[in-house]
Amino acid sequence: MPFIFQDFETQSDADLTITGSLKYVLDVSTRALLWSWGIDNDPIKLWCPDLSDELVPEVWAYVKGRMAAVGDCPAEVVEALKQPDTYIVGWNEPFDFKVWRQVVVPDHNWPDIQLEQSLDAMAQAQASNLPGSLDFAGRALGLGTKTIGGKAIMKRFADRAQPLPGSRADIESLMAAGRTREQAVATAIASWELYLDYSVQDTELLREVWQCTRPLDATEWEEYWAFEKINDRGMLADLDVCAGAAAYHEQEMQSVVEQVQQITKGAIVGPTFSAKINEWIYDRLPDDLAEFMVKKRDDEGYVTNLTGDKNIMTRLLEEIQASDSPPDDDVIDLIEVLQFGRSSSALKYQKILNQAVDGRLCNSYVFNGAGQTGRGSSRGVMVHNLPRAFLESELDILDMIASGAPIERIREIGPVSSVLSKLIRPTFIAPEKKLLVWGDWAAIEARVNPWLADSRDAETTVLEPFRNGEDLYILNAEPIYNIPADVIRERLENGDPEAKAMRQASKVATLALGFLGSVGALKAMARSYNIRFSNEEAKLIVDGWRDRNRWARRFGDKCEAAAFSAMRHPMNVYPAGKLKYQYLPDLMGGTLVCFLPDGRPITYPMAKIVKLEKFGKMTDTITYLNGMGRKSMWNGLQVENGTQATAASILRQTLVRLEKEEKEAETVLHTHDEVGAEVPEASARAYADRLHETMVRGFDWTEGLPLAADISMAWWYTKNPPKH
Repeated sequence: MPFIFQDFETQSDADLTITGSLKYVLDVSTRALLWSWGIDNDPIKLWCPDLSDELVPEVWAYVKGRMAAVGDCPAEVVEALKQPDTYIVGWNEPFDFKVWRQVVVPDHNWPDIQLEQSLDAMAQAQASNLPGSLDFAGRALGLGTKTIGGKAIMKRFADRAQPLPGSRADIESLMAAGRTREQAVATAIASWELYLDYSVQDTELLREVWQCTRPLDATEWEEYWAFEKINDRGMLADLDVCAGAAAYHEQEMQSVVEQVQQITKGAIVGPTFSAKINEWIYDRLPDDLAEFMVKKRDDEGYVTNLTGDKNIMTRLLEEIQASDSPPDDDVIDLIEVLQFGRSSSALKYQKILNQAVDGRLCNSYVFNGAGQTGRGSSRGVMVHNLPRAFLESELDILDMIASGAPIERIREIGPVSSVLSKLIRPTFIAPEKKLLVWGDWAAIEARVNPWLADSRDAETTVLEPFRNGEDLYILNAEPIYNIPADVIRERLENGDPEAKAMRQASKVATLALGFLGSVGALKAMARSYNIRFSNEEAKLIVDGWRDRNRWARRFGDKCEAAAFSAMRHPMNVYPAGKLKYQYLPDLMGGTLVCFLPDGRPITYPMAKIVKLEKFGKMTDTITYLNGMGRKSMWNGLQVENGTQATAASILRQTLVRLEKEEKEAETVLHTHDEVGAEVPEASARAYADRLHETMVRGFDWTEGLPLAADISMAWWYTKNPPKH
């Protein structure tokens, strides 16, 4: 099974960081300038197009002398590709794959390749808990660092607006600056030498990282290809809405600048001066409220670092409302202006405009992007993190935005940035004569967690009620408020607002406490639902939930015990519910592995048992490599990782199943608990039924897991779909 390790270097008038990869490779100015490759463990070689007409003879002679091939695809690569089991491996391979298919195939008549021939070294590294940066992944593994100045030289060569080093224009420019022709040529050759050396280093490093990390198996690569097929399809966006929203955002930002200057009487000139804003607000808050902004103090107690992030400002506004000594109105005004006017969500509209190809936003999803759990993430517009809040009249407002109504009409609805952020989701639409049909797994983590615990009390307390269609949030509210569940249910059916608040509090507790969190976790989760608990209320809720769900702590303790046993007895396997732990001393400096029910491993590289202070005493603690640093393991984290990774496996394998089974529908979107497709209008209802069946069917390894899904259907992507 030959592996071709590869890395393309390109040159373009387009800016990849703005356009995204698909629009970049499709730009007429984009060309492949260099390719480094190596088959298996052979030395890394170089290819470039014929540049004899662009470079002066001396520079071209040097460049050509470094090349193993020029113009045509190297013969050994052509031969390797004829073998059915040859794979091409790159770092962030989806980009190099697009360069191959969209640039060198048409420009240089290279042999075409298929998606199923490509593998991503970055995805494999992130599955091993390494950073997504090749340089940082190499450093984390102790494989060395790249050449100093390499990134700068890559940027210099990539910009087609500048003359190519060694071109006639470049030599003439250097000579005009006072260098002799001989010096100018020497400078150009030195630039090429650094450029070529850096490219070789990149490919060598990605090969080393690939060989050091846990190999993904065939099932995982099949899931990767499913992700990339969805990436290639993209989601259709209403570009008229995007253009209108981007214009409103620009107007609003100018208004915010003026308001900040007015409120602070010119002390702060704009909302981007975070340090000055933090100091201005901090100095005007009473001491008890000011403490929320303190991030760090020195040994003498003096404040050395303040924070004014969105969560802190939201909490400040909540505390100000309940405070007996609130700050002056100008402080409250500034916080509110910044909260609503400094939102980054509205910037997504411009990103959609920058990256859309034929109206579609492609390449949004990153396989294994969330690290070791195998959950996906997103890039660019960050479609995994679209706001959940919605506006009741969103279609009317979308029409208003697309038509360019005066911004004052948007302000009548609410703060402009807040309104725009709630409309990003419904900006994605179905093509003409099609509908979007999407499914949302109901409370999937709340189901997976007790199922993984594999205990009698988890079964009776959580899983059986789910199977029987009971409302788990009402059942959990009973011990919290010491009111029978039947009474809460009856009061809820009669529209009692107090009963509704009880159920909502129980829902927040179920979501927040399953991973063994306490008051802090509960209050943080509550804030995301615009709910505020006092410490006393939070403690009451935590105690009540824990009393009914004692299985959760027991499961966490089993996970912790299994991990320590595995660390102390290498190669032996120790179960914890449906999870299994094993320590592999020869993998990545000693790796603790947690095997999921489907057999997929999640890894904790360079794991060690060390003594750390916890609750005032030195305690044995497992630490492991996490990105570029080390992280301490605790039982709540183990439960969270196992639960989220298992839910990710369900999503990933469902995407593969849909790719194989569905012919009419094309999957175009997914999040951690959601998957959706474009479907012809005539068959949308039938597909909705099939999607529901597919999502709850489960797999041979999910026996006993009571999956449930809610299906929605509309021509726009909304959190408030019409009822059918």
